[in-house]
Amino acid sequence: MPRMKAADELAVFFATHQQLEHIAKEMGLAQVSPDHWALLNQIAGRWYEGDACSVRQLMSDSSYGSPATIHKRLHQLVALELVALVAQAADSRKRIVVPEKLAMTYFSAVAKVLRKTASR
Repeated sequence: MPRMKAADELAVFFATHQQLEHIAKEMGLAQVSPDHWALLNQIAGRWYEGDACSVRQLMSDSSYGSPATIHKRLHQLVALELVALVAQAADSRKRIVVPEKLAMTYFSAVAKVLRKTASR
């Protein structure tokens, strides 16, 4: 298959970006900031790999902000019903962060768009 021209590739990337923004808007997630998406992607990625992380583990990762900022963003993601904080049976003070149904629905919609884009 011949490679697309650079201008065509940019058009495809732009159209894909527009589709992703439209999905977020349709799902009521347009107000979610890039910082929140980065944190959600980290949570979902680790969860998918079978390595769900605790609130404390996330707060210790300074690449997502200060511990207070991460804590605030986590609670905002909970309020948006994108993640849940699940208490551990052995220690109810330890909470594991897991993606909620809305986040999984969003990721599924994004995957469909990316598959379609990749097949071009």
